[in-house]
Amino acid sequence: MLTEKDTAKEFNDDFLELPMDTSHCSVIAMANSIDNLPAPFLSRFECIPIQQLDYEGRITMVQTVYRELIEDEALESLISPNLDEAVVHQFANSALAGRELKAAIHDAVYQLFDGMDFDDVLNYRRDKENYPKKSINLANLQIRSRTAKAAIGFLR
Repeated sequence: MLTEKDTAKEFNDDFLELPMDTSHCSVIAMANSIDNLPAPFLSRFECIPIQQLDYEGRITMVQTVYRELIEDEALESLISPNLDEAVVHQFANSALAGRELKAAIHDAVYQLFDGMDFDDVLNYRRDKENYPKKSINLANLQIRSRTAKAAIGFLR
């Protein structure tokens, strides 16, 4: 109903139990695959394929996520500002999808402080000149492959 202007003018929301004019609204839909979608349905949408990141894109993503995390968590004085090149390549070569890759980077950063309680971290912050900056290296990097979930979207 929402994809046709005539029927969208008289849309009845089942949750709100109210009729409303949604003819001015745009409908955005996502699907993992459009292969099995009927042509009449597809004709109502502009299909924009989004490619997975290539290797260079994954490298950029790893570095960006790492820097943003350090900045967002105010860890600049505690952690090396750049990832070791071997670590970047290890993340980029992993089979993890985008969200999983981001979660793995977060896990690796938080692992640097594993075993430290709140007072330890406060002392580390206060007396940072006497502590070397922490850094992720291949020896302590553990990229756990998460189990793949079933794809969301339309059934095949």
